[in-house]
Amino acid sequence: MLGAPNANRAYGGAYLYWGSSNMDVTADFEFIGEPTNSGQGAAMACGYFNNDSYKDILVGASSYPNAANDGRAYIYYGDAQGAMNEVADLILDGESGEVGRFGNAVVSGDINGDSYDDIVVGAWSYNSFQGRAYLYYGPFSDTTDITFNWNTTNATPGKHILKAFIAPVAGEEDVADNTAIVTVEIKGATGGSSREQN
Repeated sequence: MLGAPNANRAYGGAYLYWGSSNMDVTADFEFIGEPTNSGQGAAMACGYFNNDSYKDILVGASSYPNAANDGRAYIYYGDAQGAMNEVADLILDGESGEVGRFGNAVVSGDINGDSYDDIVVGAWSYNSFQGRAYLYYGPFSDTTDITFNWNTTNATPGKHILKAFIAPVAGEEDVADNTAIVTVEIKGATGGSSREQN
């Protein structure tokens, strides 16, 4: 991986070269920054972020968006050579209005000893150059699948609300999205049901 934060009119970019016995100088993948002066490629790290057998890429864009310099970091999940693409699988945002340059430094490793790679993202100019670092525990995913198992045989017809709470991981501060609520409507006395909304 090579970073070029001032390339492409300062959109920035990160370039992946597959290793091999006959490696060449042509990038196999180009991860180009968004159409702002984002400075993508300011920092990079690799790790197993989504807990599969392929190594993943973390790329910082500390100038995103334009002069605001809030910063952003992108996770690209690894895959087989013919299946990987240049679309970010997960985006981490710096704090809005802080001019923190979030993404100017990134590292990965198993910090809390749970066998999953974690991420630390630096924001060197946060709060008038006081600086800040952000820790994210892995594994990472942009979606969470929850299965509700409910025997509706003896349930009365009508709408019922099911609620699930996901226990926070160690050090998790924002638990607002740890609750899932589904409304289920029982349409008949036979036990048939339909899910109305997620």
